Amino acid sequence: MIIWKKQGGAVYGEISLEDGSSGRLVIVDGAKNPKGAVLVTMSGTGSGPTTTPLHDVLDRIGSRQVAEALALQERLFGSGNLPTVTL
Repeated sequence: MIIWKKQGGAVYGEISLEDGSSGRLVIVDGAKNPKGAVLVTMSGTGSGPTTTPLHDVLDRIGSRQVAEALALQERLFGSGNLPTVTL
């Protein structure tokens, strides 16, 4: 389970990636925005963080974490029938 935190208009949670490294999932908008959910990782070269849309890194994240992030994105920003949530 990801422990989600709120900062301004964003919600984020620390995760472990499939390769053993860590990253942060950040949700800022609905699924219609390609950058509404992103993975932020630190580059190995020390040049700062790398931000990648969630849909481009699904193979690097466990399926439960993906499902949790997508469900939270829908609850926060979606127009479906999932109940809203307050963090």
